[in-house]
Amino acid sequence: MLHRSEIVRLRQDFEQIADQAFTFGKIAGADDVQISLQETENWTVGARNGQPLQRNNSIRRNALISVICKGIRASAATTDFSPDAVRRALDAAIDIARYGERDDLAAFSDASDYCADVRDLDLFHPWDIRYPDALAMALEAEESALAVDPCIQQTEGASLWSSTGLSFLASSKGFMGAIPWTQHGISCSPIAMRDGARQVEGWSSSERSVEQLETAADVGRIAGERALGAIGGQQIPTGTYRVLIDAPTVTGLLGEFMRAVSGPLLRQGNSFLANTLGEAVFPEHVSISEDPFRLRGRSSAPYDADGIAGTVRNVVDRGVLRGYFLDLYSARSLKMAPTGNGGQTYNMEIASALTAPSDTLQEMLRKLDTGLLITHMAGSSDLTTGTFSRAVRGAWVKDGKIVHPVAGVTVASNLREMFSGLVAVGADTVERGPFRTGSWLLADMSVGGSV
Repeated sequence: MLHRSEIVRLRQDFEQIADQAFTFGKIAGADDVQISLQETENWTVGARNGQPLQRNNSIRRNALISVICKGIRASAATTDFSPDAVRRALDAAIDIARYGERDDLAAFSDASDYCADVRDLDLFHPWDIRYPDALAMALEAEESALAVDPCIQQTEGASLWSSTGLSFLASSKGFMGAIPWTQHGISCSPIAMRDGARQVEGWSSSERSVEQLETAADVGRIAGERALGAIGGQQIPTGTYRVLIDAPTVTGLLGEFMRAVSGPLLRQGNSFLANTLGEAVFPEHVSISEDPFRLRGRSSAPYDADGIAGTVRNVVDRGVLRGYFLDLYSARSLKMAPTGNGGQTYNMEIASALTAPSDTLQEMLRKLDTGLLITHMAGSSDLTTGTFSRAVRGAWVKDGKIVHPVAGVTVASNLREMFSGLVAVGADTVERGPFRTGSWLLADMSVGGSV
């Protein structure tokens, strides 16, 4: 486990490696050099059906050295941090540059664009836990899932995991930054079986510090309840219905929105939301914020892969799209300012002015009244056209109450129509990756089921 004293030593080593790379690069004829270094220590402890699984520990090192030679950018990677290996990687990058084409958009950040304030965002909280205690937590999650209902008699496993690392970025133009970080998690995947039907569901919690994690008992219980609720799914008649998508599932839609307004698709003209800046893409009651600097945030960072800081902002303000997610290259291509989103999406949260604290999932079901609750979606959308078609499972709801599980159906629409037709956002918020949201109540969607 990397502790703070080791992080200090590691940062000193990384600074020395960067200085060596800059010296080697200057001698070899590179105009500019940028180096990204990361060391990560990971461990996992698991259990399955009351028995311990093999525990895993690993240490990973990665270095990416990029050079600019006469307007040509090239990179080479290595997992060896010795001076000879760094020199070989830099020489390899310079050799690659000899055969490349000049692309001025690919230059590193200007010195004035680099992050000037590398903030401490309280992201480093190592987890000192003995193996027997970690195993006991995994077993507790399993036991909690099995206690939900007799039809859950086994699991695909429960696990604890932890990652501790230092991410480092430096440029010969004068920037140098280091981010110590941790990420810990617990998960459980129970199996529900009834009348020959079998359904696996799961639940997980991941945070920067152990204190933020959901308890092992809660993770197991929620996973068990989700498996129980999915067993014995039936089809429903093909038709047009109101739809409620639960919070964990709807984070995927936030991800598709983010990708549709991100640099790579926008500069290629391959997004259904291209050229919509300043237009209403959600209803007026909806706003979407991004905060790179949230303390202990799962997706917080003082700067991105280009060394540029993000900003606290409303990407969507009262329904209107106010900003894109732009890395440096895409911003230059679009003749816009970078937003500090190079390889990084920060803590995004969707909020509705109509949401009340009492808007739990049960209240959202009441608002749905009669329609389809979706708890799982498979597939992806066509972000060029916005076409949305997914295989889903969930539950049929009548008069605000769940009647029976649903499986073997598809839903179809267009993402632009879904976003603009967002009726309500629940207060039943969850966070998955960089996205935080409650459940979404949507206007009518086409559902393909039984004839």
